[in-house]
Amino acid sequence: MPRRRSSVKNRRLRNLSVPTAILVAQMATIAIVVGMTAATMLIVVRSHNVDMARERAVAVSRTVSHAPSVVRALHGSAPSSALQPYSVRMARDNGMDFVTIFNTEGIRYTHTDRSAIGEKMIRGFEPALHGTTFTEEFDGSRGESVRSVSPITDSGGNVIALVTAGVTVRNLNAEFEGQLGWIVALAVIVFAIGVLISWFVSRIVRRITGDFGAHDLRRMFNYYQSVLRSVREGLLLTEPGLGIVLRNDEATRLLELPPEGGRPLPLDDVSLPESLRELLASRRPAIDEIHLTKTRVLVVNQSDGGGAGSPTPGWSGTVVTLRDRTELQSLAGELDSVKSFADSLRSQAHEFANRMHTMVSLIELGRSDEAIEFATDELAMPQALTDQLLRDVGEPVVSALLLSKTALANERGIDLDLRIRDLDRSRLPAARELVTILGNLLDNAFDAVAEHDAPRIVRLTLSAEPDGLLIRAADSGPGIAADSVDDVFKRGWTSKAVNRVDSSRGIGSRGIGLALVAQAVRRLGGRITANSAGDELRGAEFVVFVPDGGVPGDAARATESISADSGRTESHAWQGEDNG
Repeated sequence: MPRRRSSVKNRRLRNLSVPTAILVAQMATIAIVVGMTAATMLIVVRSHNVDMARERAVAVSRTVSHAPSVVRALHGSAPSSALQPYSVRMARDNGMDFVTIFNTEGIRYTHTDRSAIGEKMIRGFEPALHGTTFTEEFDGSRGESVRSVSPITDSGGNVIALVTAGVTVRNLNAEFEGQLGWIVALAVIVFAIGVLISWFVSRIVRRITGDFGAHDLRRMFNYYQSVLRSVREGLLLTEPGLGIVLRNDEATRLLELPPEGGRPLPLDDVSLPESLRELLASRRPAIDEIHLTKTRVLVVNQSDGGGAGSPTPGWSGTVVTLRDRTELQSLAGELDSVKSFADSLRSQAHEFANRMHTMVSLIELGRSDEAIEFATDELAMPQALTDQLLRDVGEPVVSALLLSKTALANERGIDLDLRIRDLDRSRLPAARELVTILGNLLDNAFDAVAEHDAPRIVRLTLSAEPDGLLIRAADSGPGIAADSVDDVFKRGWTSKAVNRVDSSRGIGSRGIGLALVAQAVRRLGGRITANSAGDELRGAEFVVFVPDGGVPGDAARATESISADSGRTESHAWQGEDNG
């Protein structure tokens, strides 16, 4: 039973809210400190009173022992009659309870009680007989007292009598009790002020921690840490004027932020894409926006963390979530290529059925030779293109992409001119990155020429350079307007005539292809330029250089050689939208 009561008591103590616990602890501390201080003051004051009584007693006893009238009275025939009034006056004037003069045998000449005159003193004054003044706490005829005993000497230095002056302990205590009142009053005032300050502190703490106890706060902190570390999405909390105030490990990884230091991270001190920096600074709501970093495609959501219905209505920050869409975007590009290829095969199957009917009709008419010639002619051209691409490119995935784009160009009435020179498969970058670069460059070129009258020409050149791969994609479209040069590689820019830049659109929107190209080139350590073609095409031209192996190389020098080789005035967009 006692153990159960103890367990209940401990549970109640653990359930105390932090402000209440702080208030109780501070009040207990103040009470202990004030109590100890008051006790110390009492001890000091009493000790001081005793010391002051000793000093006054010594001063009075010495004054009396050196008084010439006292020596003359002691040599007279009736010392008591002369000395009694003097001793009473000295005691009254100097705050002494008694001043007693007696001879060396201890016989009193004076006393506050006249009936005690002539009686013998209690022994204990021997040191004064040898000419020494001393003090002591003595239990005499008037009870316990603090007294001083001094010798009275004649002109020859002989001790002829003694004098004792003192204060009773009872009167000292009475004086101390008079001082005790203001000490207690001071202690009560200090305690009250301390309690009031503690109450204000507890109110401030309550505003911060609510009514949660220390155990609850520790458990909640552990929950939050577990959630932050286990969630697979990046999470940021931002505050105006402070920047990023909280982030989890996934957000740190996705944005390549410095390690968590426990302090706010100003947005200006972080290497972020400009579009993402503007979003975080604007604090506007965002739903599934796509933003590109140096190496990633991120889906970003942002909402007000202290709005209506929020559990923290007083907080003015925003909550940002980040999802990595890099792999999904790459797979989506490959899927688009496969879909285009499948659509091409579907249309070719329909065309092939017409040709089959033609060959069957020729055979039924007895024109077998013409049927065989017609069939071989139809098979020769696509097979030749397939063989050429496999031979010149050497990479099956890239070859399949180019075949599908060729079929798509034929369907859309576009003349796709492929120029492939001296490619070495072992020196090519990763197939997935090439699919992203080539697929988006061709799609952008197709969109540019599709809206204009014939001739609709797109030319793609792949050539091996001494230290890497050179890619040129040119078209006969309208080219790039001068005011769009700085935006061409930003997320949201599109070659469509309307809505050139729209950075607020979500997943699946146009205007991300060239940004993905710039990102892929940057991952491979390469370089990309955009300019208007100066030859017969007179449209836009994008030139990409990727160093061997897809690692950082001398891209600047390669770009200079590109510019010199093209002989045109270029507009550069080196880092896309990422200026960090």
